[in-house]
Amino acid sequence: MSRAEDNDLAGAPARAQLRPTLQRRSQRSLERIVEALADLIEEKTFEQITVAEVCTRARVAVGTFYDRVGNKDALLEHLRRRFYAEIVAHIEQAFTPSRFLGHTARAMLAINAEEMVTLHRRRQGAIRATIVEARRSAAFGSHARELNALLMDRVTSTWLSKREAFAAGDPERLARSCFLLAAGFLREAVIWAELWPGQADDASITADLERMLINVLLAA
Repeated sequence: MSRAEDNDLAGAPARAQLRPTLQRRSQRSLERIVEALADLIEEKTFEQITVAEVCTRARVAVGTFYDRVGNKDALLEHLRRRFYAEIVAHIEQAFTPSRFLGHTARAMLAINAEEMVTLHRRRQGAIRATIVEARRSAAFGSHARELNALLMDRVTSTWLSKREAFAAGDPERLARSCFLLAAGFLREAVIWAELWPGQADDASITADLERMLINVLLAA
């Protein structure tokens, strides 16, 4: 808000009282719009979603959309911020060494595999949309690299808490390589599964991922 606007509001108590309400209403409208996109993107691709669909789902006028958001691409940035925050919160809770103090390395990896598949399935559309945008937008790509670095550090740190069970070799390099293998497998087996023949159900994907983690990381 500009200094001139501050002065105007100071001399107009009625407007000053109304403005916070309008701001809250504006924020609620934006939240509903982002929530609508989050729901729709799990049903269809970002390119297939129209502004009209988002507005109908959010119960806002099209004019409100353009006033609050600007355009459809800007809305994807709002979703990215929300989605990345959700991912970070999930990973920070799921991947912490203290959580697995009483578990064997194999038991830990079994839990990890199930939760990784569940997360990718639950947010399949958002993950797909942000990956596509990260490959065509420098700003999105920069944010994606930051997120990937954080995720890799958190996941591999948790795995390395069981390094005494690892196969021979450099444990940090082994954990990093395994993380990349898991990320690629989940991307193709869940996010873009329809591009491959012989799609598997989530139970089979989880079992395959668990075997992959165990076979790569752990000694026989």
